[in-house]
Amino acid sequence: MKKIILLILISLFIKSNTAQEPYWKITHIGWGTQLVQKGDTLVTIGTGADENYLAGFQLNKYLLYGTLISQWYFKHDSTLFDLATTGINSNMSLTEMQNGDYLWGGLCGWVYDSIPGAGTIKREQGLSPMKSISTEKDVLQRTNAVVFRLNKDLDSIKSVKVFSPFYFYSSIEMIYEKHPDTLLVLLKENIDGPVLYPRLIETDSLFNIRWDRKLYLQNGYLHPQSFIALPDGGYFLLFHLEPDMTSSVHYNDCKQVLVKISSTGDIKLLKYIGDIEHFLNSNSYMIELNDGNYLATYTDYAKLIDVGWGINATPNEDCTLWFLKLNSNGETLSTSNIRQYLSWVLPFFVPESEQCFRTTGISRANDGDILISGYHSNRHQRGFLLKIGQENLVPKWIRCYEIDKENYSTPSNKCIPGKAYQLTDGSFAFHGCFHSFPSVIYPNGMTGALLIKTDKFGCLEPGCQEHDGVEEFDLTS
Repeated sequence: MKKIILLILISLFIKSNTAQEPYWKITHIGWGTQLVQKGDTLVTIGTGADENYLAGFQLNKYLLYGTLISQWYFKHDSTLFDLATTGINSNMSLTEMQNGDYLWGGLCGWVYDSIPGAGTIKREQGLSPMKSISTEKDVLQRTNAVVFRLNKDLDSIKSVKVFSPFYFYSSIEMIYEKHPDTLLVLLKENIDGPVLYPRLIETDSLFNIRWDRKLYLQNGYLHPQSFIALPDGGYFLLFHLEPDMTSSVHYNDCKQVLVKISSTGDIKLLKYIGDIEHFLNSNSYMIELNDGNYLATYTDYAKLIDVGWGINATPNEDCTLWFLKLNSNGETLSTSNIRQYLSWVLPFFVPESEQCFRTTGISRANDGDILISGYHSNRHQRGFLLKIGQENLVPKWIRCYEIDKENYSTPSNKCIPGKAYQLTDGSFAFHGCFHSFPSVIYPNGMTGALLIKTDKFGCLEPGCQEHDGVEEFDLTS
């Protein structure tokens, strides 16, 4: 009996010491990881790489204190989804169905030798998953959008659906289960050139298409940022519009576009939000509030310096993170910005030249408050997690996370968190802070990522309390 008790105490001691590790590194490469808590495990799903550094869809399961317990790669007909990746805005592409299954989407297939709009030369790298899962393969296709239906335990694929594009590129941006037999799928496709447009498709549970709508603004890159189902059966879609991707300063004259769509896909409202005379960054997100209204965020740039692709493009004093409260008709009820609330603490938080905040995700805390994740500064990119009150939308605390503080100019050492989630134990988890590590294929280093789990106050060390305002944490070690 004494030996049994001793073994139990030893195991508890080991577990408690293991649990002190606040974050750990994972093998995901690139963007697109989502987090799901399943009991006492944390599941990550997104783009990954196998032992041969072939990129594909990957799913990992961790215990809540960071131990990896399982890992697998999505396959179909014994074929790895080589060079597959998730949608650009993967915050919207994971859906839990009413029967407990999950829908999740990404893209795979053909790739260009260069960025969209820069040419039409194509090459096929490795195995083409389209050969095994779709007969709708066309020599003009760049990528195909693919949807997986996973079982409730997230450990097997029940079915696969491929949406081939009309033109060259198609990716899954969002999947929404309106009813058990009605799904809404938001795709993003591109025409040969600088124009991208969303496609909104309603299907049955087997993905048979009922209606298909294209949302098109001439000469623009219309990028979906947020999707919200409305009580009247319609939807809010928040887009970022880049009118000209061919210019070296294509960020000029960007706008945030709010679209209200009916239950049958008809456009009922299209309006710009924010100051349309300013340059607006793409970091705009939206969430429903408890009072039936909606919160939208965006970063406003009043000026843009022509230095190419928007890098170091604006003085700090002309870059502000805004909060908009909207009703169900899209009318603005109130506006505020982060500087109004954090002006007293910002000088101590970051240098004046680095106070440009950009949102990368928005979610709800267990107590109903709003969680905003993102990064700030034009040069030394550091991630942050901001908690604001549900009732008055006033910030309660902000936490800053950075990698390699002494070598901030290293391009790969950037902390750009994705959407943050609060777990049932009150802790927060998010993914997306990058670091470099060598590999056989890429001796100069690949871009990896950290999965970060904090305490219930967003902290990575003891002594951090809820109302301390600002805390900073170094993720280098």
